[in-house]
Amino acid sequence: MKGLRTMLIVMLLLLFYVTLFPVNADMGPKPSLKIIVKNPSDDAYYLDLLIQEEGDFDNLGEERQNYDKNMLELLSSHEINGWYPALTHGTKNVPLFGKLIGIQEGKTNVHSFSYMGVPTDFKIILVTKGGLIQVSDEIHTFLFQTTIVYDMESGRVIAPSIVVAYLSQFAFTFIPTLLLEALILYLMKLWTKHNLKTILVVNLATQVFMSAIVGTALLKMGILSAFILLIPVEIAILIIETIAYRFLLKDGENKKYVLYALVANLNSAALGFILIIYESILILK
Repeated sequence: MKGLRTMLIVMLLLLFYVTLFPVNADMGPKPSLKIIVKNPSDDAYYLDLLIQEEGDFDNLGEERQNYDKNMLELLSSHEINGWYPALTHGTKNVPLFGKLIGIQEGKTNVHSFSYMGVPTDFKIILVTKGGLIQVSDEIHTFLFQTTIVYDMESGRVIAPSIVVAYLSQFAFTFIPTLLLEALILYLMKLWTKHNLKTILVVNLATQVFMSAIVGTALLKMGILSAFILLIPVEIAILIIETIAYRFLLKDGENKKYVLYALVANLNSAALGFILIIYESILILK
């Protein structure tokens, strides 16, 4: 009966994960950059990225004919001490997807850039129909998918904090995993204050390990790299937690502690797979 109850717990939880799985999630490795322009000018403007590598890859193609010729010429011919506009002047060998005109969202304009030509070091350049040219300070990004806020009125740039990114990523995985393993602890009738404290400490240690490897891969290289590293990391955590719970859990049999470690880790691995997808959708975009 005990074995049947354990199997039922696993089956119910796996069914729950299936309902959580975002079937429309785009898991392809696509670097992206989103620039949200606050206080946009009433005068029409184009926005591009200044990069330090001159290239001749035509990123606009046939769309050039749809833009204002004078504004486009002002932008594409602009060069500042070795910095060149990426969309209008060109990138080297790799394409950059994007548009010079943003999409209005409320009182802001959103400009999106993607694909392999997305730079990690750049400046923002804007030119208005009236001939005004505005250039930001140099910006350094570290996320695979980055969102930056640019105040056109003040010229201020707000970039994501690496500390906040890591803390958000850690909390996003640690809290659900801890709650899940606590639930399994209760369902397997191992719930005591001592055992609850034990899984808290053990999960804190293993999730730090997980974030250092899989979390870093997700933030800097994207979801595909995170998935590749997830399996070996989960196997290592399974071994660590099985040994830890075998000796640290109390008020039960040793076989039950090992069984708990297996059930908890199989479920937390399945949940971790889903959480990585949601992180890439909710946190990184």
